[in-house]
Amino acid sequence: MRKSLGPKPIIYPMPVLIISAYDENDVPNAMNAAWGTICDTSKIAIVLSHDHKTVKNIFLKKAFTVSIADKENVIPADFVGIVSGNNEPDKMKKRAGV
Repeated sequence: MRKSLGPKPIIYPMPVLIISAYDENDVPNAMNAAWGTICDTSKIAIVLSHDHKTVKNIFLKKAFTVSIADKENVIPADFVGIVSGNNEPDKMKKRAGV
């Protein structure tokens, strides 16, 4: 049964957020972040650990993107959450099968 929570600055259930950033050679990397939420009308909060390649790229480039994984992209979202950019230097190409 559907229940209205009313207007609140929350996301429920919590979506999988895909965080992306470029490295020093402009090679893209992406990761999924399970801990993220809306914290204001124009802000989100995400919790990331410093050892991810994407986080290192964010500090390097001072820029990143955030996307929400949808049902049609479950497999690619799962891939970027399982495969580490620290171990697979160009995981985006590997995912695309190039």
